[in-house]
Formats: sequence, structure tokens, C-alpha cells
Amino acid sequence: MATAGTPRRQMFTGLELILTLLLSRLCCGALVKPVVDPHVMAVWGKNVTLKCIININDTITQISWEKMHGKSAQTIVVHHPEYGFSVQGKYHERVAFKNSSSSDITINLNNVSFSDAGKYVCKAVTFPLGNAESITTITVIVEPTVSFTKGPTPLIDGKNWTVAAMRIAATGKPAADINWEGDLGKIEFSSASFPNETVTVVSQ
Repeated sequence: MATAGTPRRQMFTGLELILTLLLSRLCCGALVKPVVDPHVMAVWGKNVTLKCIININDTITQISWEKMHGKSAQTIVVHHPEYGFSVQGKYHERVAFKNSSSSDITINLNNVSFSDAGKYVCKAVTFPLGNAESITTITVIVEPTVSFTKGPTPLIDGKNWTVAAMRIAATGKPAADINWEGDLGKIEFSSASFPNETVTVVSQ
């Protein structure tokens, strides 16, 4: 009986191995997501890089970057293995490819504005596993305009308090921290906020 059962057991062992490999491919292959930077700081008016590296061994039919608007998505750029790259709509003059290849869809987004803040999805469509995607969140900051001025009146020892100097960090986001070195006496701070979420800080 042992001899008769051996071929059947070998057959089942072979089927089990094939099923195990298929299940492993289906469950684990889809977990290979594009490599991105989860959080990116972008400076208003300057450029920002959105990294997306694809490390997937399956056939890639399309790669894209999309910007999320609530539950909907706006396509920024698409790469197709046969038809190449296509930049969509208003991004046509603002997007440049850092390394254009089938495994790297890293892009530079030029002239960052407040509307560029939010979530971006790098998506790879593969066969036979389907979609693999990763999210990058852009936070837009503003570099303040910093100025330094002398006080309105000369300093005279023994006289009443007067403003010796004033530092202004104008229209920054987030609000700037102003620090003074040395023992300068009393220091006062004030700030003003604006509708675009920038803040001007004054220290004297």
C-alpha cells in the first residue's frame, strides 16, 4: 500500500507547491508599493521634488501621479511603456521629470503655490497583480522676509525705556521665531495673521 500511495502523494505535493507559490505571489506581490517620501515640505514660489521609484517585477502597464481632492483624483502625469509620458492640463508647464524611466517617475513641480498642498498618489498598474500605490503629503511653507531697523531715538544711559532695535519677520508660514542674543532688557513681541495663513512677527 505504501508503494501504491507514493505517486499520489507526490502528485498532491506538487499541486500544493504550485498553489503555495500562486497564493504567495497573489498575496505578497501586491504589497510591493512604489517608494515615495511620505511627507514633503515645499517652499512657496520654489520647486519641490516628488519621488516615486517602482520596484515591481511584474509587467507594468502604466504609472501615474495624481493629486487627491477629497474622494476624487486629478491626474498630473502618466507614463505608458509604449506611448511614453503625458503631462495633463494645468501641470503641462509646471512638471519636469528628474529621471524618466519605466521604474522611476520622480517629478519636479515648479513654482509651488498654496493650492499645491495636499495628498499625492503615485500609482503603478501592473499585470497580473493590479494596482500598487503610495501617498505623499505636501505641506507648503513660506519663507518670511526679515528686516532689522534701529530704534526711533538714540539710547541714553539712565533715561526712560526706549526702543533700541526692531526685527520684523514678515508673511511667514508657519510664524517665525525671533531670538535676540545677550542681555538686551525688556523684549516685546507682536504678530498679525493674514487670510492666506501667513503671519508677520515683530520683536523690539
